[in-house]
Amino acid sequence: MKRIIALLVVLVITSYITKTKTFVPKYVTVSKTVEGIHVKLNPKLNPNWEYVKDRLFEGNGESDYAYKINYRNKNYPILISTQDATSQDSIVVNEIITKLKTLIPNRKFLFIKDYIEKTYPEASKEWENFKRKNGKIGYNTNEPLFKGLSYTDLSLTTIQLSFSDDKNKAQLFDPIATNLANGNRIERENQFRRHRLTSSVDKVWFQFNDSLSYEKRKQYIQYEVLRTLCYIHPKTERDSFQFMDYGVFSTSDFKPETTLYISEQDKFLLKKLYEDDFKTQFKNYLTTSYSWLYATNFLNKDFSKIIFWSITICLVLFAFVLLFSLHQSKKIKNSYLNYFIPVFFIISYILNFSSLYQYLVEIQTYGIEPTPLQNIIEGYFFFTAIALIGSFLLWVADKFWIDKTQNFLIKLALKVVFTFFVFNIPTIVLLFMGAYNSEGFLEILIITLVLTFIIALGRGLLIYLNHFSENLIKQKDVELSQLKEINSQAEVKLLQSQINPHFLYNALNSIASLAHKNADKTEKMALSLSDLFKYTINRKGKKDSTIGDEVEMVQNYLEVEQIRFDDRLHFTIDVDKSLENTKIPMFLIQPLIENAVKHGISKVEKNGQITLCIQKTETGFIIVVEDNGPDFPDGLVSGYGLQTVFDLLRLTYKDKAAISWKNTPTKHIKINIENEH
Repeated sequence: MKRIIALLVVLVITSYITKTKTFVPKYVTVSKTVEGIHVKLNPKLNPNWEYVKDRLFEGNGESDYAYKINYRNKNYPILISTQDATSQDSIVVNEIITKLKTLIPNRKFLFIKDYIEKTYPEASKEWENFKRKNGKIGYNTNEPLFKGLSYTDLSLTTIQLSFSDDKNKAQLFDPIATNLANGNRIERENQFRRHRLTSSVDKVWFQFNDSLSYEKRKQYIQYEVLRTLCYIHPKTERDSFQFMDYGVFSTSDFKPETTLYISEQDKFLLKKLYEDDFKTQFKNYLTTSYSWLYATNFLNKDFSKIIFWSITICLVLFAFVLLFSLHQSKKIKNSYLNYFIPVFFIISYILNFSSLYQYLVEIQTYGIEPTPLQNIIEGYFFFTAIALIGSFLLWVADKFWIDKTQNFLIKLALKVVFTFFVFNIPTIVLLFMGAYNSEGFLEILIITLVLTFIIALGRGLLIYLNHFSENLIKQKDVELSQLKEINSQAEVKLLQSQINPHFLYNALNSIASLAHKNADKTEKMALSLSDLFKYTINRKGKKDSTIGDEVEMVQNYLEVEQIRFDDRLHFTIDVDKSLENTKIPMFLIQPLIENAVKHGISKVEKNGQITLCIQKTETGFIIVVEDNGPDFPDGLVSGYGLQTVFDLLRLTYKDKAAISWKNTPTKHIKINIENEH
């Protein structure tokens, strides 16, 4: 029970934290008052830095970076190249360059011809000629320099503005087009392609009618120049910034006709982006304004994944150890509960790992609002329902189908496959509910499939190990039983081998004492002794005999003793005829008779009487030996012969036989043997 409580506590705690605690602060809080809707900014968050964060980053950790002209962070100038520009266009571009110097004071902005005394097409042609002369160009080839800039650096720091229609641009640059009013049109290089291929120049093509006003012309050109200076990550949700002053960089879509001015946040974005310590400033803002967990996740998603996997592995080991010990203890008698309990906890932990992954790795997209308590309770009901169905399917499949399969390997394979299917029931349900459309579902799906595959293999391994250990235990039990049997046989033979010399010693003493008194009795006694030992010799190597044979041997023994004691010994034998073929250990009765002679009749001067009675009982049969000698002493009856009887009964019948003795109403010793059922 303690193990189950521990599993529940960990499950509830992790679920509570991931569902109710959030480290993503709200940018604004909205409340309704009598006066109307009241909007309050979060004092921890800076609107300008939030604008930068939301536009330039996607929160992908180290793989995420803010693109800008001359991304190598060298203090090269930013050059503007114009092609087929009218005098009016040149004036507009010149005004824009003047404004850029104010917006980004730590960068130089120049016309390319003013810097290298060549146009960009002329520099490009010079580079092509250089390549033709030098053959294949590698990375280590010395490129021609243009005022200290290699051609590659020149490409990375130049914005090319073309004011004529280039028929080949669609094939070469995959442009994005914006159709304006009155047939005016702007095309620019595909920004996603530009984001990936940073070695090519930024290009924009303007197709303006002569009727386009100077202010509109300036608005469009200024917008496009500014948009080439950085890359805005496309995002579908910007609800947390709905109260911000939108400008040039407010959206990843290109909308030059609706953006009439450069907002203060646009100016802040450009100024900070082109400062040499921009990344350091951004990291400092995140770490001071957000929780450590959120900032770490945003800046280093790989480290967040390490944290997630570390916690996951610890929880998996914790749950595995407790579930395994619970399984090994086998205290749960109900066979269905043996399935339900582990299935419930495994499914719950797997779904909890999904929430934990979103909480630790996808923290910035996981949501700001905590999950309501009602939803958490509904989630647990969902876990329980899935566990009930899954465990029932496993239980039914094992009990009524798989366990009836004779081939163990086929049985093992079926259990592994079916386990994998059962633990993926929640995933199947979520797929039918359309969860595959949600962000990050594919990655969670892969993790879930890997975990359920490991669980299925783990169950298969446990089944195999249990099967192997059970077979090993059975084999050892058989070997142990065989060893016990061999040991018992050896002990019985040892006892029987000790009986023969003991009896022979007494018989020979009797013959020796008669040899000088009565030759006929001596002869008769020797012949009886010979008949007696035929019984032992003919059964050499055997440990069992029958009651009939044992009684015949006892009768020969008593005849020998009767000769020795003359008229002092009389005996009576009463045996149920139906018991004569019943098997008993050899020399089970003879020691009792011998003790009756030695400790009973030998003490009586005349009329010694010994009676042997063997009769059936309701549960087996009894062997009773009576004599009229002195009473048994108090306590255990001593004597070598009786110890032999004790051992024979223990080794042969275990707890199915008992021996007792009494002095009243007649002195007797009794063996009670139960039949084996």
